[in-house]
Amino acid sequence: MHTHCFSKYELYQMVSRCEGMAGFIKNVFSDKMKREAVVLREDFSVTGWLCSDWVEQGGSGVLVGEAAGVQWGLRNNPWADSSKQRLRFYTESEKPPEDSKADITTALDFHWCRLLTDSELLAYFTKTRKNSDSLLLDLYGGTSAESCSWSLPVLPSVRYTYSHTTYSPCTEIAQCSLTFPPTSLSFSFTLRLRTPEHLFALLQEAGFASVCCYSESPSGAFTEVAAATATAGDYWVMYLVAY
Repeated sequence: MHTHCFSKYELYQMVSRCEGMAGFIKNVFSDKMKREAVVLREDFSVTGWLCSDWVEQGGSGVLVGEAAGVQWGLRNNPWADSSKQRLRFYTESEKPPEDSKADITTALDFHWCRLLTDSELLAYFTKTRKNSDSLLLDLYGGTSAESCSWSLPVLPSVRYTYSHTTYSPCTEIAQCSLTFPPTSLSFSFTLRLRTPEHLFALLQEAGFASVCCYSESPSGAFTEVAAATATAGDYWVMYLVAY
C-alpha cells in the first residue's frame, strides 16, 4: 500500500491556509479605498497559498518568500497556466524591483515579527507604503501569549504543535518552535511580540494615515472592531489594515 510522504511545507499549509482570506482582502480594500484591488503582494511567504488563491480568482500577484517553500507551493498549489502568467516570484534575498507596485501587501502568519528591531520594521513599513496602497498584517498577544503553547490535529495521525521555547519580557523576543508530531518535521523562528499601540505608531510614522482592526470568528467571518475589543482576553489574534 502506498503511503503519502508529507513535506513540512504541505503540513504547514494545511494549518495556515485561510480559505476566505482573498475574499476578505477584496472586501476590505473595496470598502476603504473605494475601488477594486487587482495586484496583491504576499511578503514573508512560506508556501504562496494566498497568491495562489488570489490569481485563481482573477487578480495579479507578487510573491516574496523563502525559496524552498515557495518552490514547493509553485509545484503543488492549483495554479492554472493562465493564472501563472499573472504571477511574479522573488526570493527574500532578491526582492522585487523598487518600482514594483501593489494595491495591497500582506504580511501574514506572524512572519513579519522576524523583524526584531523597530528600525527594521519601520524601514519595511516605509518601503511598503511607498510601493503599496495598503498593508494587511496579523498580530497575536495577551497575558498568556508569552508562554504560548497549543496543539491541534492536522490529520488523524499528525498534530500541529506551536510553542514558545523561550521568551524575554525585557526584549519581547520569543524563540518559537512549530512541530508536527509524530513526524520529525519542524520549523523554528525568532519573533518579537509587539502591542497594537506600538504598531500603530510605527505605521503612522511610515506614512499610513489610517489603521483599522479586524477579528475573525470561529466560523471564519471577519468583523471590524475597536483595538480594545480585539485585544480582550488572555490570548487574542487580530488583523491590522493600514492605508
